[in-house]
Order: sequence, then structure tokens, then C-alpha cells
Amino acid sequence: MICPFVITYSQMLGAILSSGILWPYIETKSGDWYPADAPTALSGTQAYKLFIGLSIIIGEGAYNLVKIIVIGLIKHKNNENSSALPVENPFRGKNPVPYDEEVRNKSFLKDQIPKKVGIVGYVCYFAITMTSVAVFPFIFPSLKWHHVLTLYLISPLLGFCRAYVTGLSDMSISMFYRKPVILTFGFWAGKSSGSILVALAACGILLHFVEAASNMMESFKLGYKTLSSPKSLFLSQLIGTLVGCFVSPCIFLYIKNHHPVGFGTSDSVFSASWAISDRADAMDAANGFSTLPKHCLSLSLAFFVAAILVSMVRDSMPKKWKSLIPIPMVFAVPFYVGAYLSIDMSVGYLIFYLWRRKNKAQAEGFAPFVGSALMFGDGLWLFPSTVLSMKNIVAPMCMRFLSKEMSAQVETCLSSGS
Repeated sequence: MICPFVITYSQMLGAILSSGILWPYIETKSGDWYPADAPTALSGTQAYKLFIGLSIIIGEGAYNLVKIIVIGLIKHKNNENSSALPVENPFRGKNPVPYDEEVRNKSFLKDQIPKKVGIVGYVCYFAITMTSVAVFPFIFPSLKWHHVLTLYLISPLLGFCRAYVTGLSDMSISMFYRKPVILTFGFWAGKSSGSILVALAACGILLHFVEAASNMMESFKLGYKTLSSPKSLFLSQLIGTLVGCFVSPCIFLYIKNHHPVGFGTSDSVFSASWAISDRADAMDAANGFSTLPKHCLSLSLAFFVAAILVSMVRDSMPKKWKSLIPIPMVFAVPFYVGAYLSIDMSVGYLIFYLWRRKNKAQAEGFAPFVGSALMFGDGLWLFPSTVLSMKNIVAPMCMRFLSKEMSAQVETCLSSGS
């Protein structure tokens, strides 16, 4: 109910193509394109979901990043100092800019970070980067300096993509990066001793880079909405990062020393839920991209090029027709997450559409509050559901939607009485 039509439309179109057409077709190739009993996620159907979805996201992310840089340089050269921010209200249409949005623009732009502070920040960042490039190999001996430098070079693009997708769909795509990074750096390290550690360390480092970059952009977005100072937001983020550098290791060492038995294992209270699967993928990554199923890279490259072409078409279309062209980044979310979110959003937008036809002013004024209330109510139920699960209380009736193969197995078990 909060998202505009183009977001809902893009997600639903992605869900139809992925869950309705592409994945069922790929499942028919089981035993041909990939083994039916694939040992790891990198050699089964999960690889298609990860690499195709990520290729779409990186394709549009690279296109938009280059576009923003080029437009910024052109405007800087022409000395175009505009007081407006590129923020569009999806419910406003062609109406004039509301007063509260005009106040937000002025408040956010008048308290900008000075250029001298930015230059000093870049110099400090460069110094820290060079230091960490030398320090990380001491922490992880198998991780070389050129591995860390590569992580620094690709993290801005991936952080931009993550922040962009989160802003459009409120979904985190950090899990998209795990397997491809493990595969790439595991293959780069080769079959030498320590390749598993290189893959896992690179995955952890890159995920932290991406999260830090995208969280800063999300903080600026929140600051714009709440009339907060960008300087205060940046300083708060910096202080929190510095404090976390000291507090987080202390907490980790405290928990590890007080729970030494089984720490990090699946049976431990403090289990590493992704450890087993990530380590299995890291062991398999030494074989390189031959680990991936057939046509996985070809399909990923095709969708990468398609994402760039669709973005170019969207930019060249008139404004009134842009909503009919899907946004590739939003289009890619159901490839990994699934179709359930797209169905929920489509139902919500249908309610908003019918409400808007009946009373336009009321719908545009109250739709954000109704949508927020629905999200809050859904999140609030997590607490009582957690308490019920702790007490081992199971609902008397459960509804599940299974695949055709799984449904056939359930029917066989029921008919046999086992």
C-alpha cells in the first residue's frame, strides 16, 4: 500500500518469470544440467537463483552508478546548484511540491558536510584502507594483500546496489553476495592450503563493507524524513563504528570463554547457522566455476546485459510510460526471496487502487498509515509466536503450499499409512 505501482509491478513480473516459468523449466533439467542430488548450493538449483538474480542487480547497479557519476560531473562543470533533491512522492503525481517536502529539502541541504571535511575524510579512509590491506593478512595468513584490495575496490558497487534495492523494496540482498564471493575467492586462492579460510574470510569482510556503506545511506534517508542534520547522522555513525570496533571483539571473547564447549557448532546455544553450508561451498569452490551447473554463467550474463538494456530503455521513455517498464533491481528480488512477498504487495496495492478510485484524497492521505499499521501488527506477532514456540505449543491446524513433487510424496505417505 505504500510502494508505488512500478515497484509492485516489477516484483510481480519478476516472481512470474522466476517462480512461474524459469525455475519450473530448470527443474525439468535435473540430472542433465545439474545432479539431482546436488551436494552443495553452488552445484544445484540454488546457483541459478543466486547468480541470475545477482547479475540483474549488479547490471542495473553498475549502469546507475556510472549514470550518477556522469550527471554529477556535468552538473558540477556547469555550476548548477539546485535546491531540490531527486525525491519523488509516488502518490503526488503532477501536483506541486508539498510544503513539508520543500522544508525537508531546505533543511537537509543547508547542513551539508563541508568539502574540506570530505577531503580529510577521504585521506583518512585511504590511510585506513592501506593499513588494513597490510593487517588482514596477519590475521588470516592465507588471505593475501591483493585479495583485500580487491574487496575494497568492489565494495562501493555492491554497497550501492544493496542500498538501492533496500530503498526500493525494503529487502536486504546481503545473502545474494555470500555464495558468489565464496566461489570467486575460493577459486582465486586455488587448491592450496588455506583456500577455505580465504573464501570465508573474504565473504565476511565484504558483507561488513557492504552493510556499513548501505546503512549510512539508509541513515541519510531517515534523516531527510525526520529533518535531522546530515552532520549529526554522519558523526553518530562514525562514533558507533569506532565503539563497535572495541566492544564487539570483547563481547565475542567473553561469550567464547564462558561457553567453550561446542561454541559455534550447530548444537551450541551460540551456533553459527551458516557455518556448515558456507564451509561446504568453500571446499567446493576450489574447483572454480566448473562447480556451477550447466548454462548458469550463460544465463547470468544474458540477464546482466538485459538489465542494462532495460535501464537504458526506462531512461529513454517518456515519464508517463516509465511505470510500464519494470525496474530490474526490484525485478530481481523474487529470484532469490521467492514469490510470496510479491503476492502480498500486489494485494496491498490492489486495495489501495480500489480505495483511491472511491476516495482519492482519503486514500493518498491514509494509505501510508494503514500500510505501516499492517507492518507493525505483523512484526508485533513475532513476540507471542516466539513465546508459544518456546512452550512447544503447536497450532491445531496448519496450511502449507508444497511443490508438485513434494505433494506426491506426501500423498504416497498418507496412502501407505506411514
